[in-house]
Amino acid sequence: MPQAFAKFGVGPLHMQPIPNLLISLFTWRPREGITPGENFLTEAFVHTLRVNATFRSQWLTQLLGQSIDDSSLIIETRASHSNIDSGTTIFPDVDIRGEFASGTPFALLLEVKWGAAYVPSQLDKYDRLLASEPNPHLVFLCARGADYRRAVKDVKRFDAQFHPLLWETVFVALQSAATDCQFSKELLGFMHHHGLSPGEPISMSMAEAYIASKPILERFHRYAEKLLREFDWTILPATHRDTESTEVRDRYGRVAIEFAPPRWNGAITIGFLYDNKDHAVPFADGTSNSIDLMMRIEAAPKVQARDLVNAAIRDRTAAVRNAGGVVRLDSDRANGNRHTLFIAQRSLTDFLSSPVEGDQLQAMYGQLKTWSEALFSDGTVGDALGQLA
Repeated sequence: MPQAFAKFGVGPLHMQPIPNLLISLFTWRPREGITPGENFLTEAFVHTLRVNATFRSQWLTQLLGQSIDDSSLIIETRASHSNIDSGTTIFPDVDIRGEFASGTPFALLLEVKWGAAYVPSQLDKYDRLLASEPNPHLVFLCARGADYRRAVKDVKRFDAQFHPLLWETVFVALQSAATDCQFSKELLGFMHHHGLSPGEPISMSMAEAYIASKPILERFHRYAEKLLREFDWTILPATHRDTESTEVRDRYGRVAIEFAPPRWNGAITIGFLYDNKDHAVPFADGTSNSIDLMMRIEAAPKVQARDLVNAAIRDRTAAVRNAGGVVRLDSDRANGNRHTLFIAQRSLTDFLSSPVEGDQLQAMYGQLKTWSEALFSDGTVGDALGQLA
């Protein structure tokens, strides 16, 4: 260690207290409007290194280029390094000390980035901390490709052996060693949810499948127009029967008839849900990749009389569910769109047994009519929607 710096250390990994992630994370609990995402991720990653011996050994061996003596490891977060010359204290994100299997010691400092950018001057400080250490290694772990590419260009900038890494490469390494470690599986799920896993590239088959599927959007529009113009919609509340000004639109992942009163609140949309990201509900078959026939009622989250409509809908929910398909309400966990008061869905494939367009349309309308009659027959939901409009 250079004379200008002093370090406060602890014993090897096997001598340290049993790792407790909650204790580690409690220091970084959100406060004063700040959510320390990078620190949270760092503690979760280090906890995984501590509890998953297979991952720890494989990852460090691959990173350092030779086998390590696992019993010699010291893994710390926020280890204090005092710069005696300047009177300041430096806290690298992760400090790993130990010995190779050959008995030769090594030192590794790891800087973690998730949202923040690559700052070479910050790593210069860590490099100076490692100046007199045997086999010094400096790791920069980040999420963004641009930061990674900038770091790669600086490989020769530092005296320590410099390793720029992407979180997605950590994901791959952890995935291969997570079988017997439940926490590792949880971290993989967290990383995947936050886009820290490798993305799936566009393949020829995906491009070809999209091209092949384009005509179906035209069919959705044609079917919706025919449903609007050729079938009876007096089953809807009186405020939603103006078929002359009603339009079919392709937006929000649906091709739908939009029975929308002025200001839109209380709109009834009927049609085909082909992308569920905006509507934020699973498809009727429970997957995230399907197509549904749908009927939806929506309104602004803070509009007056919303509670009145919700209450009226709840009174009719059992009858609508008996009419078939899947029904979700405003308060349901599976409904992730705050504008949705009600949505009924059924898989499109349920209506395609006949190869004849007219038969398919009749089957679809039959389901829509059954839902509508169950929901609107006693007039209470229609009256409540009138309050919204």
